[in-house]
Amino acid sequence: MLTHLFNSFNILTEYAEYSEGWAFINFEGKWQDGQNSQVFKDIKTSIDDNSFYVITWHLDGQAVDFETFIEDLLPGSKWDFNINKLARLSINMTTFFFNQEIFKEWSRNLDAFDTSNPLLSPFKLKIFINGFREKVVATNYMICNPSQSCDFAEDNVIPSFSKINSVIHIVARENFIVEPSKLYITEGDCTDMTYPFFRMAVQSLAVCIVSELLNNETVVLRGIRKIEMFLYKNTTKLDTNILEDLKNTVMWIYEDKTDLKLKLYLDRFTLDVDLSKDYTSELILLNRTSIEQAKERFSFITFERKDQYQKELRDLLKDIKGVSDLYSAKVRGLLSSLLRDVLAGLLLIGITILSKIDDVNSVTSSSIINLVFKAFAVYFVLSIVYQTIFDVLDINNTKSEFIFWKQTSREYIGQDEFKKLMEGTIRKREIFTFCFYGVLIITYLVVACVSYNFIYILKNIISASNV
Repeated sequence: MLTHLFNSFNILTEYAEYSEGWAFINFEGKWQDGQNSQVFKDIKTSIDDNSFYVITWHLDGQAVDFETFIEDLLPGSKWDFNINKLARLSINMTTFFFNQEIFKEWSRNLDAFDTSNPLLSPFKLKIFINGFREKVVATNYMICNPSQSCDFAEDNVIPSFSKINSVIHIVARENFIVEPSKLYITEGDCTDMTYPFFRMAVQSLAVCIVSELLNNETVVLRGIRKIEMFLYKNTTKLDTNILEDLKNTVMWIYEDKTDLKLKLYLDRFTLDVDLSKDYTSELILLNRTSIEQAKERFSFITFERKDQYQKELRDLLKDIKGVSDLYSAKVRGLLSSLLRDVLAGLLLIGITILSKIDDVNSVTSSSIINLVFKAFAVYFVLSIVYQTIFDVLDINNTKSEFIFWKQTSREYIGQDEFKKLMEGTIRKREIFTFCFYGVLIITYLVVACVSYNFIYILKNIISASNV
């Protein structure tokens, strides 16, 4: 366990020097009489038991295996070993810091918007700190000492970067990202050690409620007035309650009608904001007032537009019914054409055969009559081809015009609702129409084939009847 590893490190610090960073920890020293090599064996055992890290041993500047290291460890020998913390990080998702001050310095250099920030990794990360008295529990990471029992926070529904980026104009930067869902903290106190993590959490939430993000330091707000503010200064006292309030605000804004809600919120916020302060501290101060008034105004606007919504919906449903009826009309028209053409064919056959009833053989041997039936077959094929092309083009053009005009005129019906209405009505008619068209086209082709080969079929029927 890491507790045993840290205990071994503590023993080594009495006669060795060490350096540490996010990716490594390195111990080195000069072996003296009276020193016990058991500490190295304990370290090796701890590393092997965890299987989280990779350790390399050096003796007098040469890389050696552990057995050689122990055997050749003589007084005056210069030794060192290095533990690579990141070699298996993506597999084991666990790392540590032995020195709290080094951990503190590392955490203060973290950027909430930098894709290289390990706390924004695609996997959840556990960080164990030697002697750490606090703990930080977040969605994508947790920080505590090895003896503490803690786990990750439950996944939340805070918007992802793609959703935020679709609402807020973010000036492009290759390694820039906004992921409040990964940095959100649910448990922990904001102390001198844990402050950087609370700072990142509040920063990532705060930028979800701006109009434009120029960089990781400057935001633009477009409410009643346009304001440019500094994002964050190290003057704000933070806690999980503040984060929860901001999270609830972000979730309400991004739930639906995001542009309208954001505008209502910023209208109220920009009236009261103190321009001498940074944006985040003012957001924490004014959040509850701004969100309450934004919700009230949103309810009023929603109620005021309810009648307009109903009218828009009625018009939309009438237009949808018109387009749906068009599909049925096309099927009925094609079916009527088929029945008419078949009837005409039967009349032609009847008249031809009845006129030659005394001499049926002359019908089968007449090249002119054969040509008439083949021409009629060609007519069937051309009829179905022309009708199908015209009907498909007519339906597609009507549907395209319908979608175009509804999208340009629709003000009270959201895109998702519009698509749902389309899928539940026109889409079903469309599937039925094209399936039935397929049956009718096949029928047309069968009739055309029979007409084309009618004389041959008639000869076979006459031959069979004479047998």
